Amino acid sequence: KDVYPAGEYKVGVTIPAGEYAIYSKKKGGSYYEVNRNQNILFNGFVKGVQLIELCVGDYFEFTDATVQPMADLDLMGMNLPSCSLKVGVHIPPGEYLLTSLNGKDNPISIYSSCRLTDKNMLTFEYVKGNKFVTLRKGNVITYENCKIELVDDTPVKDRQPEESTDDIADEEDDFY
Repeated sequence: KDVYPAGEYKVGVTIPAGEYAIYSKKKGGSYYEVNRNQNILFNGFVKGVQLIELCVGDYFEFTDATVQPMADLDLMGMNLPSCSLKVGVHIPPGEYLLTSLNGKDNPISIYSSCRLTDKNMLTFEYVKGNKFVTLRKGNVITYENCKIELVDDTPVKDRQPEESTDDIADEEDDFY
C-alpha cells in the first residue's frame, strides 16, 4: 500500500492523480491544500479522515497527516466522529440521520465527488441536534463530531410519500 508522509506533492509527478484519504495525526486537525498556479482550489482542516480527488497539474500540500489511495481505505470498525465517506464505496445510498455528539453546531458538507471545490458542493450546514440527509451514489459526505446512521436504504426513485396525518380541511369547507 502506498502511504505518503506530510509534505508537498505535484500530482502526476510525485503522486499519481486519483482519490485519496488524508488521516490526521493531530487531535486539533491537520491542514491540507490543493492549488494550481498558486490559486487555492480547495483546502481545510482534517479531523479524522478526509477524502479528496487530485488531478494532474495540482499541487498538494498537507501537514501532521498521512495520505493513501482511497481504494486502500478500510473504515470497518473505526466509528470516527469526524470523517469523510463516499456513497457507494464506504456507505450505501439512502437516508441518514446525523446526530451531534457534543450539542454544538457541527459542520456537514455534501459534495458530488471527492473534488471538494465550491462548484461540487451540494450543501453545507450545521447539525446541532439531529439532521436527516439523503445521499446518492457518488456523493461524498464530510462531517465533524457526529454519529451517522442509515435509516432508509430504499432507492430515492422507489420511495412512496407517506400519507400526511396533519389535519385536513373537510371537503365541505369553502376556501375563497
